[in-house]
Amino acid sequence: MKKSFIIIIIGFVWVAASAQAGNLLKPGMPNTLSLSNGEVVYRLNGEWATCIEHFGEWEQFGVFPDIIEIQQSEAAFVGATLLDSSRNPKGTKKLRGELTNDTFKFVQIITRIGAIESHGKILDNGNKILVEHPNRLKITLIRKPGD
Repeated sequence: MKKSFIIIIIGFVWVAASAQAGNLLKPGMPNTLSLSNGEVVYRLNGEWATCIEHFGEWEQFGVFPDIIEIQQSEAAFVGATLLDSSRNPKGTKKLRGELTNDTFKFVQIITRIGAIESHGKILDNGNKILVEHPNRLKITLIRKPGD
């Protein structure tokens, strides 16, 4: 009985701690935005120095730098290239997604064959983003100073 009680208490503490850790963002923190529903998410608006790295099945497409401008409306965002190249004209959409708390609800990399579901992480207090589609493509974005 005593052992069961201790296990139950530990379970409650773990659940409560997990719920608190679910959203570490608070109103007024740097690089955050308070949504109309009261939720706080990262503010991604602005220019990001970007490295686009193809690997695995898409290794032949190589690695190249870019600058992506992200425009955000509430939790939804779209990122488009600011550099003009033979591969991607200026304004080409490269990313889109939606935020929830301190992470992505979903994120897609937009390629010539269409949007592909990907996995992403927001790091360094909202100053770095990693987005990856397994065995094909990884995009690293670093917030430009002042944005």
